[in-house]
Amino acid sequence: MAKLKDIKGTNVQSIDGDPSNPVEGQIWYNASATSKVLKGRIFVNDSFASGGNLPATVRQNGGAGTLTAGLSFAGFKGGSAPTQDTNEYNGTSWSGGGNIAQKGRAKVGVGTQTAALSIGGLPYTPASPATSEEYDGSSWTAAGSLGTGRYSIGGIGTQTAAVGFGGRRHPSPSALVDISEEYDGSSFTAGGTLSAGVRFFANGGGTQTAGLAVGGGNDDPTALTTTEEYDGTSWTTGGSLSASRVAQAGAGTQTAAISMMGNQPQVPTSLTSVEKYNGTSWTTSPASTPAAKATAGYNGPAAPSESNMYFGGGPDTNATIEFTGGGFSTVTVDVD
Repeated sequence: MAKLKDIKGTNVQSIDGDPSNPVEGQIWYNASATSKVLKGRIFVNDSFASGGNLPATVRQNGGAGTLTAGLSFAGFKGGSAPTQDTNEYNGTSWSGGGNIAQKGRAKVGVGTQTAALSIGGLPYTPASPATSEEYDGSSWTAAGSLGTGRYSIGGIGTQTAAVGFGGRRHPSPSALVDISEEYDGSSFTAGGTLSAGVRFFANGGGTQTAGLAVGGGNDDPTALTTTEEYDGTSWTTGGSLSASRVAQAGAGTQTAAISMMGNQPQVPTSLTSVEKYNGTSWTTSPASTPAAKATAGYNGPAAPSESNMYFGGGPDTNATIEFTGGGFSTVTVDVD
């Protein structure tokens, strides 16, 4: 039998603790008084796990926050009923929060559980599609209005530094729009123009000065592979997705983003695949989502190497699915 020294060129180290910079495949004996175990460095793939269920099925809901402090609001509840519900996630279970003032669907959310912003959406009379609302962790209050009312809008940033982009104008003339508007905590002003009018983007990619618009769809209907990068002034073309996606979930930063699930209406089919962006190109993760979903709520800030989640979505569900990003990990080696 080959020895470790023959394979790796070294024996197992015995040290008082863990190495400061272990490499993949390295094995050592942690001889500290509180440990005394064999340990190693391995690469762990992306993974998914079930989280706590929402109180009711919902789709086209908005989302914000983090895995341990998430937010779901508005959308269609129980199939087709518009809802004002807000629910908060603590990493284990959901509980009710303050109702959003405007019933509607296809809103986009940015920010945190205690400082969130809801932008636009398809409203129910007499509400306005230009409406935005701010959440403080307990209640929603009216925020500045969009210059152009729309739904299925993309959104990035925080409650006080956000960008709403693309979407579909509402009401007449109902058409896709290519404009962006920037929010400063009180009002929206005109931002850069996308290369084309697109709706149902992945939400949550980056900040007001370093953002992403990923995928989405036009009115053919066709899902797109397009990525555009925002620098706070203008949009430029980035790397293309491997698979076209509309109404997908997305998160991360301009140089470390993730896109998953969504639909391809031109086929038609729904997706379970996951893609990651490094600022230049997209690659497909070996992991796939447990089920194909579209128009689900999603917490947007986390990069693909971190943990985040999606919740609700169509087909109608109350499920929460938690994502843990892959990477190198130090593990204890079982020698029994």
